[in-house]
Amino acid sequence: MKVLYRFAAIICWLLLTVLPFALSGQNLPDINTKDTTSLQEIKPYDVSNLSEEYENTTIFLNSISKDIAPTRAELTLDSLMPQTFEEISKLYQDPRIESIENLNLRELNLIRKNFSRFRSLLEQWRDYFKSISKEIEPIQTELAIQYEKWDKTLTMIKKQKLPLENTLQFSALLKEIKKHQELVQNRKGRLLAKQNKLTEKIISLHETILDIDNTLKRSEGQLFTIDNPPLWDEILHPSDTLSSTVKFNNIWNEQKNSFEQFWKYYSYQFKVHVAITIILIIALFYFRNHVKKWSEDRLDESLDAALSIIYHPISTGLLISLVFSNLFYPESPAIQEHLEYLKIIPMIIILPRIVPDLRKNFLIVFVALVLLIRITTLISQFPLVIRIFYLVVDITAIVTLWPLLKPQSKMKHFRHGFWWDLGLFIIKLCFIGFVVSIIANIIGNVTMATYLTKGGINTIFWGVLFYVVTIVFESLIALWMKTNMAQGTAMVSKYPDQLVSYSKKIIRSVFFIAWLVETLKEFLLYDLTVEWLSNTLTHTLEVGTLNISLGGILSFMFAIWIAFMVAKFVRFILQEEVLSHFDLPRGVPGAIGMITRLIIIVFGFFIAFGVAGIDLSNIAIIFGALGVGIGFGLQNIFNNLMSGLILAFERPIQVGDIIQIASLNLMGEVKEIGFRASTIRTFDGAEVVVPNGNFISNEMINWTLSDKLRRQEILVGVEYGSDLKKVMEILDKTVSSNENVRKKPGPMIIFNGFGDSSLDFRVLFWTPFNVGLATKSEVGIAIDEALKKEGITIPFPQTDLHVRSLDEDVKKALGGEQKNPANRKPAKSSIRSQKNKPDPSGPPAKK
Repeated sequence: MKVLYRFAAIICWLLLTVLPFALSGQNLPDINTKDTTSLQEIKPYDVSNLSEEYENTTIFLNSISKDIAPTRAELTLDSLMPQTFEEISKLYQDPRIESIENLNLRELNLIRKNFSRFRSLLEQWRDYFKSISKEIEPIQTELAIQYEKWDKTLTMIKKQKLPLENTLQFSALLKEIKKHQELVQNRKGRLLAKQNKLTEKIISLHETILDIDNTLKRSEGQLFTIDNPPLWDEILHPSDTLSSTVKFNNIWNEQKNSFEQFWKYYSYQFKVHVAITIILIIALFYFRNHVKKWSEDRLDESLDAALSIIYHPISTGLLISLVFSNLFYPESPAIQEHLEYLKIIPMIIILPRIVPDLRKNFLIVFVALVLLIRITTLISQFPLVIRIFYLVVDITAIVTLWPLLKPQSKMKHFRHGFWWDLGLFIIKLCFIGFVVSIIANIIGNVTMATYLTKGGINTIFWGVLFYVVTIVFESLIALWMKTNMAQGTAMVSKYPDQLVSYSKKIIRSVFFIAWLVETLKEFLLYDLTVEWLSNTLTHTLEVGTLNISLGGILSFMFAIWIAFMVAKFVRFILQEEVLSHFDLPRGVPGAIGMITRLIIIVFGFFIAFGVAGIDLSNIAIIFGALGVGIGFGLQNIFNNLMSGLILAFERPIQVGDIIQIASLNLMGEVKEIGFRASTIRTFDGAEVVVPNGNFISNEMINWTLSDKLRRQEILVGVEYGSDLKKVMEILDKTVSSNENVRKKPGPMIIFNGFGDSSLDFRVLFWTPFNVGLATKSEVGIAIDEALKKEGITIPFPQTDLHVRSLDEDVKKALGGEQKNPANRKPAKSSIRSQKNKPDPSGPPAKK
């Protein structure tokens, strides 16, 4: 035991001293990171190895041309750069750029997204050229070293007056090295020139984006100002004089340019997206055919919605693919607007099947409202038509939503939970926004009307979409849990309900957060929210030399939480799925899981310190102070932690063992062995948390350490005069006939001696621990029945009473006279009993 404690102390000392420095990399010097060429003077080659060095240098020079040649991706970018610069110029030729002050918030955001897309694209290209330049730098350095070495080697050859042939050969090699140096330098120059061009365009785009941002901030302040004539005035006296033909031509050209740009930059992503969609639909078809073969016993009522979804694989696959389209086209806002049309199609097919009481009229109205809003995006050059559309949309939305949101509505009780209540609250805010939008539209505040109408309809659209997608994923997971593949895994077969519950919580949380993000984007609050959160989280508070920020604290706590969750999950997977397939000694999987969890948590702590911006070199000082604290006030905690490690390696107890600690008057089953404490569940149902030190320092009885057998004992007494051999045969046969009694070692019947009232026997037999008491009861009942059947009596305790004298009246009643007491034996009275309960069916005691 002392050796283990010393070993643990050494490990802790290493963790407290060496590991923080090793992870920080700040206080331990690393000579390998230094440039060795700067530490020593470059020397010429040895004359004896000139031929070999000449060959190596020649091979190196021949490979340079291939290494510095433009890559295929670079040639592609070279061809795209002029076209991209031309498209950026077209963006600046857009007449709306000259009058951005007159644009509404959504148009400004759309233009900003277009400029941001090009800025991100050019930044990616510049980073690519920069990475190529970094790859060339080692070649350039090696050429400089080779030139210096061969120059000194040639000087040495001339001094030693070696043959002229060698001098000419090495002089030519030196010229060749110089030539390649110029090639590499020119290559770097061309790359630098490309980076400079891209940087100029990026700066120009950045300045334009800043101007748009400033305009957006000013426009946000104009939400409460009248920016157009009242609606009745606009209808009677239209201010727009541009012909409809010109407007439609402008709309057509704008959409055409959007699609051309999309195909030019995202053609490959589009092909990949289509291929993945087809593969997904084929997989869902295969899954549907597999589900159709299931028996009715495998399918229950809770899977009705899941079956409705899987029976429409095309709609399901298309919906899943379109929801994640942002991953394929992250910087193409115009195409994302058009993809939302396609999202409506599978959504209206699936929605009625997962919400049975959904009215068809409501679905038609909802689709119509979404389409009207999408149309207003296309006809932005018809302001009067758009205002009328907004008015129709607002009125229709209010009429449609009121039956769903009124106090007597069933929507509040349709589902339960925090996310559902918060979602209904957001929809109620949208409902209020529609009312305000009608008023703003009529009096002439078109900016406010556009802001509230589009934001409200799109928010409801995204909410319904993500609700459908949530049900789709929950249904697919529920169906997958019923497959033979899933049922063949230990964790699914043991914990199906828990896995389904956890997966539902994760899916609902993820998609609800996605809905919140889209809601903030629709109401143009996303950037403001991100900026506010960034400023709040990065604001630092200086306490002496320590800088503390809310973001650092939350990052630290989040990293620790993630570490514990990952550790718990990995331990669960190891014990239930991985290690269960290996023939390991009992308790080893639990020990491996515990050690793995400890390693992950320790690693998570170091990551948390790094994420929080805490210098790990200072952690050694903290750990040193912690070590002093362990020596004084935290020794019990440290003792329990070390005891947990000892339990993991020695394995005196394992999960599932039945243990007994006399000092704590505790007996129960080990449910969990933790770092500091373990959980024991008593037979009364209480869960007791016991510090690990109690298992190491105190005596402990483990009833199931090597096996789960326990010997049971029953005491039996029969009346005097019974056939002992026959009794022993009956007892042996009765005990052996019980299926829970072990045959090896078999039962043992022992004649225990002559009792006060009976002939006593001990019946000993072995049973599994978990059925010991039940088996003992069954065997006792069977022995009683067997003895009765054979006419063998289990006697009552007997009492002999000797009377010394009687009362005269009693004596007359008995009809006799009292004998001389001197002729009587001394009085004797004894009561003898057995541990066995007397048989109420036996004969009365003899007098």
